[in-house]
Amino acid sequence: MAAVKTLPTEVSKVGAEGAVKLFGRWETQEIECKDISLTDYIQTLHAVYLPHTAGRYAKKQFKKAHMPIVERLVDSLMMKGRNNGKKLMAVRIVAHAFEIIHLLSDQNPIQVLVDAVVNTGPREDSTRIGSQGTVRRQAVDVSPLRRVNQAIALLTIGTRESAFRNVKSVAECLADELINAAKGSSNSYAIKKKDELERVAKSNRSGLINQDKRQNGRCVTKDATDLERSLDHDDDNLKSYRVRSKQRKSQCCMSSQQTAKPSLQGVRIKARKGAVKAQAKHEPSVFRDQLYKQLEPVQSGDFEGYTKELVAAGGTLEYLKYADTLFELLIVGGLLQPGGSFLDEGAKSPFSIANVPEPVQVEEVRKYVEVFNKLIRRYKYLQRPLEESSLPTLMQYMHRWPPEQRDKVAIATGLMISQGLASASCLQALTKDNIVKDGNIVTSIFRVVLAEQSMEHLSSLLKKGGIKDLLLFFPTTKRTADGLLTHFKDAGLPQVAEWYTKKQSSALKTQLIAQLKERCENEESPEAIIAAIKEHQAALPETELVQVIWQGLMASVDWSARADQIEGLALREVTKYAPIIEPFCNTGKSQVALINVVQVYCYDDTRIIKAFPQILKVLYNKDCVSSQAIIYWFQKGAKPQGKQHFLKASEPLVKFLQAQEDEESEEEEE
Repeated sequence: MAAVKTLPTEVSKVGAEGAVKLFGRWETQEIECKDISLTDYIQTLHAVYLPHTAGRYAKKQFKKAHMPIVERLVDSLMMKGRNNGKKLMAVRIVAHAFEIIHLLSDQNPIQVLVDAVVNTGPREDSTRIGSQGTVRRQAVDVSPLRRVNQAIALLTIGTRESAFRNVKSVAECLADELINAAKGSSNSYAIKKKDELERVAKSNRSGLINQDKRQNGRCVTKDATDLERSLDHDDDNLKSYRVRSKQRKSQCCMSSQQTAKPSLQGVRIKARKGAVKAQAKHEPSVFRDQLYKQLEPVQSGDFEGYTKELVAAGGTLEYLKYADTLFELLIVGGLLQPGGSFLDEGAKSPFSIANVPEPVQVEEVRKYVEVFNKLIRRYKYLQRPLEESSLPTLMQYMHRWPPEQRDKVAIATGLMISQGLASASCLQALTKDNIVKDGNIVTSIFRVVLAEQSMEHLSSLLKKGGIKDLLLFFPTTKRTADGLLTHFKDAGLPQVAEWYTKKQSSALKTQLIAQLKERCENEESPEAIIAAIKEHQAALPETELVQVIWQGLMASVDWSARADQIEGLALREVTKYAPIIEPFCNTGKSQVALINVVQVYCYDDTRIIKAFPQILKVLYNKDCVSSQAIIYWFQKGAKPQGKQHFLKASEPLVKFLQAQEDEESEEEEE
């Protein structure tokens, strides 16, 4: 990315303390924004000599809030008409207008511009609600960024309209507009438009309130006035009327709040099935008794018989309404109270995972889970309540159960997750602080899943389930990376420990790349960037660290130049960032890794593929790589991506280095 020159060429244009001044005259350090809500959106802190920063604020959404406010005014001036695209002309117009403002008001023109933006940004606007024939306008608040956008647009529109067919120049009209707007004068076009927008929004807001009031009182006023005129001051009739009027008024108010639906007398209206089900009583105990009655004839151990009876019972019992009750009966063998204790000590369910014989074996639990599999395949709607409601609820009580029952449910959960009957999102219930003890429950579940699937499959399941950090499954006193690795290694799950290490390393790489990109975009010094990298140096191997440094530095480069300028831009950027790379290329292994990452980067971005030999030469001249590392890469260490092309392109450089080494060796022998 091309560097932006912020220093003037003449020493006389620099302040006494070396501060950069806009156009060599106007200070930006003492500018104040009177509206605290716009402080973050009116940028005056980054001093520049010219309001021309090469358009680097258009790369990210809302980043224009960081653009200097003077440059935003310049860009708005050149957006329409004959000045479209003429940036330097717009800069000269603003510079001339600032001179006029200083002569007329004896103030800092930047402060006048900030005050004008604050005064002309409408705080309230109106928007269209509805579509087609039922459209109305409603008042809405305006965000701070939109306030600044509208203020700048109104200022430039007013300037352009006042300068059209006028003897005054655009700079004079801009100066008058900014001064009047900063004072809040009605002579400003932007002030008048802002007042108009806020007045329309206020009318739209108050119109809705008055409309509601009129609807509530309209039913009383008309009859009252007509009857008052027709009465001949008859006291009795007047009193009786007023009593009836109060009654009618109260009835109208009540009807406005809740209008009674019309009904036919003597007609029986049939209710909808959904409404009947919603109003029906929820009786889990009745459902339990009916399910037990269906399962009692089946002999113990006849899993095919249990499957047939459960599938048949789905035709008569309301499985969807009593889904949580069904899974409580089939998993723990009875109805549970809040807290995890059984509702009563009556007969247990004829079929449940709690009936698995002890000691618990995975193959025994698998037979019970197979019944769940067939049942859910028949009634697919049961899968969602199982993974979203039933399993998370049961897992909240697992820490209070005996170890045998806990192991049964954990093994069954692992089998369900591995077979796709439930997602890993149900495990999030185990991350609550009042449930977490030692992580043994999730360890048992992982052991069952890994016996069925690979670690990559488990990683995918955890990602889809929204589980981002395994440390949440452990108590707060044991939430350390070393403790987690030791726990899973001792539990016989080293693959989980290795996967977690790789994940942490990947997260650290992503974080470091983002930090390097941000620091380079902020144009921090190489020394500060090197110090920031050294903070993470111990956590990454030297070869991976070099790759991360290269990716972070190159991510900050703006590659939007023309095609014939890309190669030159690449060489300039590599030369600029070479002092940052050099301290971390002390060994031959790290130097070869740097050459490989440059090779892959050039292979991926074909625009700079021809610049690879020149980049290699720049790295050699800046002591980032040695001649031995280049020769070793050429002979043995090249990556397969575009290998033949890069070897052929760098062959002249390698021959030169080899000849140079031969000459040095001959001189040493002599």
